[in-house]
Amino acid sequence: MRGTRRSWVITVAAIVIAIVIATVVWRAWARPPGLGRHAIYLTDVATGATMVWRSAPDRDLWAPDWSPDWTMIAWHETETDDAPADLMVANRDGSGARRIAAGSHASWSPDGRSVAFEAQIEQAHNFDIYIIDLASGATRRLTRNPAFDWAPSWSPDGRMIGFTSQRTGTDQLYAIDREGTTPERAVAAGSGSSVRLAWSPDGSRIAFGSDRAGDAEIYVAQPHGAQVVALTDNTAADWDPAWSPDGLRILFLSYRDGPADLYTMDADGTHQTRLTHDAAMEDTGGFEWSPDGASIVHAAATRG
Repeated sequence: MRGTRRSWVITVAAIVIAIVIATVVWRAWARPPGLGRHAIYLTDVATGATMVWRSAPDRDLWAPDWSPDWTMIAWHETETDDAPADLMVANRDGSGARRIAAGSHASWSPDGRSVAFEAQIEQAHNFDIYIIDLASGATRRLTRNPAFDWAPSWSPDGRMIGFTSQRTGTDQLYAIDREGTTPERAVAAGSGSSVRLAWSPDGSRIAFGSDRAGDAEIYVAQPHGAQVVALTDNTAADWDPAWSPDGLRILFLSYRDGPADLYTMDADGTHQTRLTHDAAMEDTGGFEWSPDGASIVHAAATRG
């Protein structure tokens, strides 16, 4: 009996040790070596000067997004790379921070009354797109698909929400009306992966990142996905476009100079210019223009 019990204890201990080792390996893979906690920064577009907007010693802050009236910022934060995310909002000066939902990747509605986000609220391990009414706190599920739906983006007229989904086996772009009354439609479908649909301020174009030509580049297209044109052509990865409020420039992430930095370019792909230059920081967690176009709010991690 003692031998059996001892064998059982040894087996359980071995399983626990294996789980701990697997967790350590997973976290090391999820967080690139040398990167610390993610914080949210503000960078002046004209000068490149950067300041910390919000940070937390025990949490990672990701994907900040300005409210349309420029009074608030939404973001999500996590304790660890594989922990559930909390969707947060705070005033422009950083005060009044509060949790509004369990979820990530906030996108404000054009009227500022609602926020779209991805979450697994109604079904564990199944991320769908949800909308929360900020005044009442009421949450409504928009997509219902077993695939991973993520990174919602509200159209300027408030009628449609673009998002990324893995329902075909790879990340592709989709759009759905805000009420969810019509089926989701694929947008700018192509080979490889396409992610992070971003609407131009006038709604006449979309921008997105895709590796359809072999490496990650920034593309633009009409809202229904026609007339796809590549704006970047670089051997390093270019991802995550964000339009300036006047629609004349596009902000994007690139690895062309080593660690990930933010770059700007004209809406036709010309005048590609590096914006952030801090060797001690790496931009990895989402970004957005301020409504006046003068600054960028972005998530980055310190190196070393």
